[in-house]
Amino acid sequence: MSNADIIQFVIIGIIYTGLITIFIIVGRKWSKGQWLSLIAGYNTETKSEKDKYNTLELSKFMAIVAYVNSFFICLFLPIIYLVIKYKMLWLLYFLIVDIIVFDVYAAIHSNKYKVHK
Repeated sequence: MSNADIIQFVIIGIIYTGLITIFIIVGRKWSKGQWLSLIAGYNTETKSEKDKYNTLELSKFMAIVAYVNSFFICLFLPIIYLVIKYKMLWLLYFLIVDIIVFDVYAAIHSNKYKVHK
């Protein structure tokens, strides 16, 4: 690897570290039941619609989603290194499919916390 590649790798690492930090902070706030307005779809609901949700359980679940997504971001840098060094492109595809499947599952599963009255 040349010096330019190393510098580029370090810059990408700094950006990923920032993203990981954001996901962990948001996950921490959600685990405490705060910042619920950041949950897509929930923030556009009316007050009466928001009352139909079990907000404590929803926020705990979304915190887990944020933590898992930060873990996936942690995996990107080593996988990108393996793709560049050893041409293991299938590993990157596998990670992307995992992220998509997990986030679709999370979006579907988050509807479980709506209390039908």
